[in-house]
Amino acid sequence: MASFDDASVDGDTLGGAFAALELVPDTLTYTRCTIAQDADKTWRVAYAYSFCGGPEAWMKVTLPPRDAMNDECRRVLAHAGLVLLCWPWMATPCRKIVCKATALTADQRQFWADFYREAFAEFALHNNLDEDACDIEVEAELAEDAEPVAAQHQGDVRVLCGLGGGKDSLVAWLLSTRQPRVSTVDWLYVDDGGDEYENSKRLQGVVRTAGGAAYLAKHDFSNLTESTYRTPCGHPWAALCAFDGVGVAALLGYDGFVVGHERSAAEGNGVFFGGREVNHQFDKSLAWEAALRSYLGRLSSVSYVSPLQPLWDLQVAGVFCLEVSLRPFYSLFRSCNDSGDCDAWCGACAKCAFVFCALSAFRDDASRIFHGVDLYGEPDMIPFFEELVGSEKAMDCVGTARETALALALARRRRKVIGVALAAFTDGNVRHAHLLIERGAAASAPAWWDSNVLESLDSVKALAALHAQIEEERSKGTYVNRLCAALPTEPVDPSGWTRRSDGQ
Repeated sequence: MASFDDASVDGDTLGGAFAALELVPDTLTYTRCTIAQDADKTWRVAYAYSFCGGPEAWMKVTLPPRDAMNDECRRVLAHAGLVLLCWPWMATPCRKIVCKATALTADQRQFWADFYREAFAEFALHNNLDEDACDIEVEAELAEDAEPVAAQHQGDVRVLCGLGGGKDSLVAWLLSTRQPRVSTVDWLYVDDGGDEYENSKRLQGVVRTAGGAAYLAKHDFSNLTESTYRTPCGHPWAALCAFDGVGVAALLGYDGFVVGHERSAAEGNGVFFGGREVNHQFDKSLAWEAALRSYLGRLSSVSYVSPLQPLWDLQVAGVFCLEVSLRPFYSLFRSCNDSGDCDAWCGACAKCAFVFCALSAFRDDASRIFHGVDLYGEPDMIPFFEELVGSEKAMDCVGTARETALALALARRRRKVIGVALAAFTDGNVRHAHLLIERGAAASAPAWWDSNVLESLDSVKALAALHAQIEEERSKGTYVNRLCAALPTEPVDPSGWTRRSDGQ
C-alpha cells in the first residue's frame, strides 16, 4: 500500500518508490502524493499528475491543523488522488491510468475502472468522444487484500456533517443532532477555491445558527492545464467530498462523516453513452455509495453515513419545509450551481426551477427567496419546468419527473392564482402522491446510528397526513383546490437572489 517517508525534504511522500516518470503514450499517471505540515500545524496535501511522462501538474488541498496525522488519514488522502485525477483527465482524455502514488488491490483497480466509466460519461457525451472512451484501464502495483479497519466506539460518538448549503445537508444535520449516541455534530466545507466559506454570509450563517465548529478542506486547482474541450463537465464532486470528509474525520478524531444524498440521485438522465445511461449524480446513488463504503472501510474506521437514501428529493424538501426546528434556515440555504455565487440563486436554471417546485409544494412563500418573483409566472422558466417533467432529466442535482409532477400538483392545490407553468403542466389532479410516504432501501449504517429517528420527525408525520388527505379526496372524487394552512415562517432575506442576464 502507500509508503510514508517522513524524512522527505518535500514533506511526507506517499508512494515515493513509484514516483519516477515514464514516457507512456496516451497515459495519465498519478505520480505521487506529498503531505507537509506548516508551522501553524495546518496540513498541506499535494497531488502530482503527468500526461505521457511530461511535466507534473499539481493539485493541492489544505486541511485543518492537528498535531499529528494518523495512518488512516494518510491512506484516505492517498486514494483521494484517484478522484482528483478526473480533473486533469478532462483536459487530456486517455484510455489508460497509472497509479504510482499508492498500490491497489485487484478489487480496488476494478472499483476505479467502474468509477471512471460513470464519472467520465457526461463529459464524453457532451464532447462527442468515442463510445469506448470511458473504458479505462487502471494499472498500479498490486497490493495485498486488507480486512476492514475495526472501529472502536466506546461512549459518545462525534460526527462531521458535510456543509453543502442546501436543504439536504441541513436535514442530514438535523437527524445527526437527534441521535441518542451522538454527542458532537460539527461541519466540514469542501472549498474548490476562492475562499468560498470565508466570503459567504449564508454558509457562515448556517453554522452560526446550527452551532458546532466548521472545518475547511480548501482545494487549489489553479495549476491545472485548461481543458481544450468545450464542455469540461461532470466532475464527481460528491465522491471528492466523501474522501475529503472521511480523511478529515480521521485526522480530527471523529467517528463518522454524514452526507445528505437522497434516493432521486440514483435515477439517470435518460440519455445514453456507450450503451449505458448517463447519471449526473451517480456518486450520490445508493449502489455507488455501497461500493464506496466497502472501499473506505479498508482504509479507515470512520463511518460514511448517508441517512437520506430512503427518501425522494421531494420528501427531503417536505421535511425541510415542515420541520419547525429547520425554519430558521429557510433564508440561509442555497443550492444553485449557476449563479457563480454560493450566496445567490440565479433564478434561471433547472436547479432553481426544481427547488422552487419542491418548496412551493409545502410553503406559500417560495417566491420570497427569489426577490418576490413567482417563477411559475415567468415565461422564460417554462423550458426548465418542461425539462423537469420530461423523459430526459436535467444534468443537475434535481429530482425525478414524477416528483416534479407531484410538486407542481401540490403547489396548484395550495394556490388561488396558479401561473403559466402550473396551468401548462398540471390539470388539478394529484398524481404520484405515494411518493410522499414511500421508502426506498436504506444505506448501511453503523451500530450507533438509529434509523428510527427519521420516522419520529413531526414533518414526516405531516407528509403522511397530507398523503392520507389526498387519498381521501381521491376516493370521494372531491378534489378541492384549497389553500393549506400557512405555516409560521421566519423572515426571509431575499438579498441572495440575482437573475442571470447572460441568456443562458
